[in-house]
Amino acid sequence: MPLVNVKLAGDPPNAEQKAVLIREFTDVLARVLGKNPATTKKITYITIS
Repeated sequence: MPLVNVKLAGDPPNAEQKAVLIREFTDVLARVLGKNPATTKKITYITIS
């Protein structure tokens, strides 16, 4: 299971920005690791702070 911890400086992202970050990070993980995107989306855990 991929675990991603994103720490951002400055103003925190809003809900829409967080959704985009999560979607993009998940897509990159699937592409780079050569995994099925549908499966990767179900098992990826991303925190944003």
